[in-house]
Amino acid sequence: MKNFKFLITSKYLFKTCLSIGLVILMGFFFTQNDLFALYGLLYLIFATVLNLVFLLFFLICAFVYKSKYEECIQAILILLINVPVAIICAAIGLNILN
Repeated sequence: MKNFKFLITSKYLFKTCLSIGLVILMGFFFTQNDLFALYGLLYLIFATVLNLVFLLFFLICAFVYKSKYEECIQAILILLINVPVAIICAAIGLNILN
């Protein structure tokens, strides 16, 4: 676990989840296709579970590996940036759907 890069993993997960979510939102915004809304909802559920699993992993590692505590907390904070972004994207998508 000493060589595991918590921040790199967290940043990669953040960027990936954000990018895919925004692509789905833009696809729905420009096409008004309800299939994008369904994919967006399914992706929101999937990304939430994935982020929670990694968040829990980083939290456990923060307390198990005291030397990596600050790095794990920073990784958690990076992942938490996705929460308001996901809420805003969901609100935009729901407003367009109505």
